[in-house]
Amino acid sequence: MGRLYIETHIRARVGTVWDRSQQPDQHRRWDLRFSEIDYLPRGDGEPQRFRYATRVLPLVTVHGTGVSAGERQRPDGSGVSALRFASAHPLSLIAEGSGHWRYVPDGDGLRFLTGYDYRPRWGLFGRAADRLVFRPLMGWATAWSFDRLRLWCERDIAPERALRRAVAESCVRASAALAAVLAAALVAAEGPSRFAGAPAFVHPAAVGLAFVTALAVAVAAVLVPPRANTPAARRCLRRPPERAYGGAAGAYGGAAGAHGPDPADHGGGAPNDRQGRTERDDRHGRDSADRRGGGCERSDSADHGGGAPNDRQGRTERDDRHAQDDRTERDDLDVPALLSTLEQP
Repeated sequence: MGRLYIETHIRARVGTVWDRSQQPDQHRRWDLRFSEIDYLPRGDGEPQRFRYATRVLPLVTVHGTGVSAGERQRPDGSGVSALRFASAHPLSLIAEGSGHWRYVPDGDGLRFLTGYDYRPRWGLFGRAADRLVFRPLMGWATAWSFDRLRLWCERDIAPERALRRAVAESCVRASAALAAVLAAALVAAEGPSRFAGAPAFVHPAAVGLAFVTALAVAVAAVLVPPRANTPAARRCLRRPPERAYGGAAGAYGGAAGAHGPDPADHGGGAPNDRQGRTERDDRHGRDSADRRGGGCERSDSADHGGGAPNDRQGRTERDDRHAQDDRTERDDLDVPALLSTLEQP
């Protein structure tokens, strides 16, 4: 089971995103995973402890505790926050875990990303349920929440309003798919003869066409992109770009215990050789379209100087991105150091 990774690009100041993700009263407004987050009292120089709750059913709430530490303003302008969390609630699939958030300035905004992992309970059944259902659901909920935060920071769309829009759009999609299926069923049951005065016999071709149409509408209801002002998990990256060249893809703290990645996970410490540069160039070509525009989607032509990556501007932009990714990889090494300062909650 792999570590969860989510990344989005937000056109806002680092301080704005930091405040809306670190202050409990703002964090719980946009993060679908939590219904309550409260800081606990702490002394000077101590890490911040917190208590969280998640409503899994209308009358069932799972509680847990955590501890976090971070740096809001680093020398390069970025920010980082590491945390450990645990739950003793018998209904919580998560026993304990750890993760981090990073805030990386990037052009007209920042890359906001998270990586986290946890240890499930309930033995073999818990591991199977986590792999098949819970972990994919957690990844989706995190990505959807990140895009909800992006809309709040970029377009000033309140998280509550974004949720109402998402629910309304989902209802429209479900209604369209259901209406198409019911129409196909009516045709198959000689519906036209009852409601339109058509002959009692319905040609098999008409039945087949009705079902094909119903299927097309149902597929469109799922695949058509959401509106630009509606949150969507699909707008976020779900695998770290550094993984393309053996970068910081290891678990930062693993399943709530390890204090750092294996040096081998960092390409043996030589990401600047010819192979590393080739793989990074390939990565930038693949990911540039995903990290502009809404959320993580970016224009490839804009990243490469209008389709001419070999001119001076194209090379300069690529060099800047490579330097930034090298800094990101080095900064990721600080996450295990932060985690090592945190006791298990």
